[in-house]
Amino acid sequence: METSHPASKLSMENMIAAACADTGLSDFGDFDPREGMAHFLKDINENVLLNEGGRATMSAIVHRWLVNGLRFADDLKKHPEILDEQVDDPLIILGMTRVGSTKLQRLLAADPDTLSVKHWESLNPSRVPNAVAGEEDPRIAADREIIDAMIKNNLGLMQSHSVKVDDAEEDIFVQLPTFKTVGHCWVLPTPNYYDWVRSQSLESSYVFLKQMLQYLQWQKGGRPSANGDRRWILKTPPHIGNMDLLVEQFPNAKYIFMHRDVHEVIASTCRLIEMLFRTSMDVIDMHAVGAYVLRLWSTEMDRHLQQLDALGSQIDLLDVQYDDLRKDTFGVVRDVYKLMGRELTPAREQALRTWEETDTHGEFGSYSYSLEQYGLTPAQVDAAFAEYNRRYFQG
Repeated sequence: METSHPASKLSMENMIAAACADTGLSDFGDFDPREGMAHFLKDINENVLLNEGGRATMSAIVHRWLVNGLRFADDLKKHPEILDEQVDDPLIILGMTRVGSTKLQRLLAADPDTLSVKHWESLNPSRVPNAVAGEEDPRIAADREIIDAMIKNNLGLMQSHSVKVDDAEEDIFVQLPTFKTVGHCWVLPTPNYYDWVRSQSLESSYVFLKQMLQYLQWQKGGRPSANGDRRWILKTPPHIGNMDLLVEQFPNAKYIFMHRDVHEVIASTCRLIEMLFRTSMDVIDMHAVGAYVLRLWSTEMDRHLQQLDALGSQIDLLDVQYDDLRKDTFGVVRDVYKLMGRELTPAREQALRTWEETDTHGEFGSYSYSLEQYGLTPAQVDAAFAEYNRRYFQG
């Protein structure tokens, strides 16, 4: 693959120095990012041809991850009571990308007695020093600018995954300051970094996730609500393959495992990943995108199925088919509330129905995709997901 010009390489030392200068902080606490960051940037510098805007974008994204890591560590030192927050029983929505999990999460998060990572919190989970009590959090305005730029510069990405400031978002984003997640591999094509990640224990990344949720819950005023307590609704496709770590950190969690025809999943995911890569790259090898997506998702799914077998009765899980969610949304909702042991009261159901009636998903237009665009065939996909198909789509 083509490599970046030496002058344009992303420098870990310079980026860390900039983050420290910007925050006046230098201690990352228990989650020093340097090892993973070195592998991530090495793969980008050696194998990804970033355009000028892409270099600026990646510099800004990495800077944001570092700044949030520093501020998080600082707040933990100043407020050790953060780690007293109870977050051990979330509802965690699992599944590959493009399986309807975004709709289900955002629908369930409309229940006022739930907690979710909002889009503006996902990008900047750590508190900022210029916030003023009683006024809008500056992180919200920063997110509006990012979303406006996405609409202006990459409408295709918004077609694939539209977002608003207050939308419930994937919790993977608050793990990214660790530089040790499979989620990083969806930002840019980094297969060498992926191989390194899968040679490592990711336990620290999941400890970080739990502590970040405790931190966000603390910022939101704690767990209690007018109707008892608020339960987290989480969703992240890269949790596939990490079930053992989820169980360790969230021992009382409930799980939803969502399913969709793998031909549709892989083709639609390829289109999403293409749009993500186009944020930073001018030249996209469509067949390379297809091979990359197929390799990552099939490998992660095989890990996931093995872990499900090993965990067995340790997990309480509901399987949900994409078509069932589309055709009988509130039938699925009722099953989910039963799984959680929570009552779907009239007020809660009305909140969910109001969200569904006002949801503007698809406002940026339709789009098409196919396996063939990305150099894949149905037979290749079927072979890669043979065990998954056997379990969930063959009787």
